[in-house]
Amino acid sequence: MFKKNKLILLLLIPFLFFVTCSEKDDGPEDEIPVETPFVAEGIGPKDGLSGQTALEYVEKKGIWAGWNLGNTYDLFSMSRADTGRYDLLFPGVKAVGFSIVRLPVSWTSGTNSSASDPYTINADFMASVVAAVDAAYDAGLVVILNTHHDNGAFNLQTALNEESCAAITARFKAIWAQIAEQFKDYGDWLIFEPLNEPRVTVGGMTYWDNAPDAKQYQILNDWNQAFVDTVRASSSEKNKQRYLIAKAYAAKPARTLDETFVLPTDPTPGKQIVSFHYYLPEEFSLNGRGPDWNANSGQKLMADAFGNMKLKFVDKGIPVFIGECGATYQSNRSGAEAETANANRLKYLETLGAQSKKYGLTPILWDNGEPLRSTTRENGSANSDPNGETFGLFKRGKANTGGYIINGDEVPYPYTDPSKFGEPADDFAAQSIKALTDAVKR
Repeated sequence: MFKKNKLILLLLIPFLFFVTCSEKDDGPEDEIPVETPFVAEGIGPKDGLSGQTALEYVEKKGIWAGWNLGNTYDLFSMSRADTGRYDLLFPGVKAVGFSIVRLPVSWTSGTNSSASDPYTINADFMASVVAAVDAAYDAGLVVILNTHHDNGAFNLQTALNEESCAAITARFKAIWAQIAEQFKDYGDWLIFEPLNEPRVTVGGMTYWDNAPDAKQYQILNDWNQAFVDTVRASSSEKNKQRYLIAKAYAAKPARTLDETFVLPTDPTPGKQIVSFHYYLPEEFSLNGRGPDWNANSGQKLMADAFGNMKLKFVDKGIPVFIGECGATYQSNRSGAEAETANANRLKYLETLGAQSKKYGLTPILWDNGEPLRSTTRENGSANSDPNGETFGLFKRGKANTGGYIINGDEVPYPYTDPSKFGEPADDFAAQSIKALTDAVKR
């Protein structure tokens, strides 16, 4: 009997050893780590300062993608600004994954401000802009406020004359001094941008890629510096700590990367942001003159530009925004051409998001509020770009009582029910937004 029990015990020893070792292997040292999902910080109190550098702010607040309230305060009329219902629009913008909104404003257009010293901004116009900024904050959005269609007032060609340049610079500084004063108690969630696409137009010809006179690059650099100096000269600590954007000629990627663009000197370190615009290739993304887009060459084009932005700025602690970008909705195509154009738009936006994520950039989609494009102009002539610049992504207020008018084209604006404002314009607009926001998520 003893021998039999001894035999059984000998047979059980390996099994017990196996069980013991197995239990030991289940210890904490062998647990598979669970990745904690990123949770963005809130933008904080309305008058709060984060104490963070610009790059830290972008990363911790999760500012990965944004949207432009285009053709609103940058129009020559305030009519859409008066019917915006931003209490509905901005929460919708936030809900689909955008964390920052850019508010383009034309401060020198029409009666928006006086054309002579002291260049006073119209009080009603300012109040309307303030209402939009406040509504964006209430929706949890970071805000960029700029000067937009003000190239006529801040004219690089006229500024070649020294006396004219001094007068233009004085007006530029006066406008920004008033903006800084108006928003002196707003926290650093409100970002200032000095200009939109500063460029030269002479005799109806616009020099988009290069300034016709090298002196104009220096003038533009001087204006970027004047902008920083003016905002920082404010008595407000908020303005001394505010994040400020710098812009190169025409906001072109190539000019942003070359020696013609010099960052201004800022007495407050770590608060600068660089912004450029990306509509390449323009034939597809901006003008819609063809439904085709080559994903391989298109991705390489983005990677080259975005990668160099990372090397020149992001790696040195300066965040980079793609202040305007997107792919036009080619609404007047049909059949196979429409299917090709739509599929390429989604692929373009997905690639834009993925490449922005890869290189640490923030794309901010342009939206001019135009959901469709007219094939004819008001005078009955054919529209040369019936599929161009159709960027309407959300339902929002109309431009004026006669329909939506841009570049001489009139399109009936279909969104008359304010309760729908803030919803994507249609299913394809929702798909387009999602293509970018899903791809850009960290």
